[in-house]
Amino acid sequence: MGDVESANIHWESFKSNFSVDALLPAAAVTGVTAFLGPAAGSARLVVQAGYWALLGVTSTVTDRVIHAKNAAGGWADWAYSLVFTDRRAREWTGVQFNLIENQLTDTLRCCISGRMPIKPVRSTRNGQLYERSEIYNWLDHNSIDPFDRQPASRLDYVSCAVTTKWIYRIVNEFNANEATI
Repeated sequence: MGDVESANIHWESFKSNFSVDALLPAAAVTGVTAFLGPAAGSARLVVQAGYWALLGVTSTVTDRVIHAKNAAGGWADWAYSLVFTDRRAREWTGVQFNLIENQLTDTLRCCISGRMPIKPVRSTRNGQLYERSEIYNWLDHNSIDPFDRQPASRLDYVSCAVTTKWIYRIVNEFNANEATI
């Protein structure tokens, strides 16, 4: 092995050990320790229990941040996603899901796109179900409800947690994934 190859191996090792992904949990632990350190003299048992609980929460949060970063495609894209919402249309896809999709009831379909919504909202006026991005896009251009043709605004549509729960249960059963269309 030559000097260049050896240097490249050491550089890759250094980058993986000192990457933001590796340092984020350590920084979080240091922050927890610095926060609870001054209180250590008074009630040691309570402080230790609080330390371990806070450490568990910190570990979970850092794991979720790193998972979100990986899903976004990197730190820059993750930071961008915090500031700007992704407004691309999405749909459920998957081999098993695509086979049964035409058998799903119309009550679980967006009234505009005809697809099963990822972020469903329901009209407070007439009860119709819509994909949030679809109805917001419609309202930006038309300012009327597509079902009853009456004047409407974004405030007329609310998230529906029960429908979301049922949709996610169905798509998980058939191994569906979100896909950008």
